[in-house]
Amino acid sequence: PRFARLERLYFRVIWRDRVTTLTAESMGSMWMILTSVLLPLGTVMALLMTLPLPRLLESVVMGTVNQMFSIKLPSTKLSIFGAITIGTFLLLCFESLYLAAKYNTGYVEQFNSDCSLVRYRAGKWREERNFWISFATFAIYWLLYRLNWIKKELRDTRRALDDAGGQRAVATRDAGAEKED
Repeated sequence: PRFARLERLYFRVIWRDRVTTLTAESMGSMWMILTSVLLPLGTVMALLMTLPLPRLLESVVMGTVNQMFSIKLPSTKLSIFGAITIGTFLLLCFESLYLAAKYNTGYVEQFNSDCSLVRYRAGKWREERNFWISFATFAIYWLLYRLNWIKKELRDTRRALDDAGGQRAVATRDAGAEKED
């Protein structure tokens, strides 16, 4: 009973003011998008942000990432990266609840045949795979968000130090000119 309620919650989504039941094909395509598009994109961007690049190339990478972070969803204030991060976090929560409700029964089920045992294990392994996919995607996009924030702080600190160093050089030059007079 508890599992059935959770399954109804998990496999229903509100879209255009009506409840639509997701089919296995649409759920499969959602996981395919996560593994084929979002996971590699986040991984490559995080890798580019952590590489020690020259300042010019680093500014190009930072500009590209900042531009991608600034893309907003239509009619909302939420960025695409925020939506991806929140969406993958929700998927992670749903997968955790789904695994806990379905497979943590507390007793060993008696299977009539090897086929039913294989079917049970295949379902469990698929759900565990989905959990790890959602966890990895969430972790990479959260890491990307934090890397972007740290890089912005570093860039602002470098600019402040460059400005302070330039002002100090001007002050030293002016003090040297006053001593000569």
